Amino acid sequence: MQPTKIASYDPEVDIAMICLEEGRAVSERHSWGLIDRDQDTGRLMGFEIWKASTVLPTEMIEALRTADKPRGVAA
Repeated sequence: MQPTKIASYDPEVDIAMICLEEGRAVSERHSWGLIDRDQDTGRLMGFEIWKASTVLPTEMIEALRTADKPRGVAA
């Protein structure tokens, strides 16, 4: 079984996704993207960040772009 991808960046649409928990969510729309919350409890489930390359640091975009590729341990 493949591990669940919890963070990613899609350069085609310039959107960063950060998923804290899977399930049915209700999205709160903001000028920068979405906040997803559990529809029953209101618990935070994740974020969708639009125009990510203009609002997130370059290092974060690169980390999200390569999130599914193993890297060396940080010092």
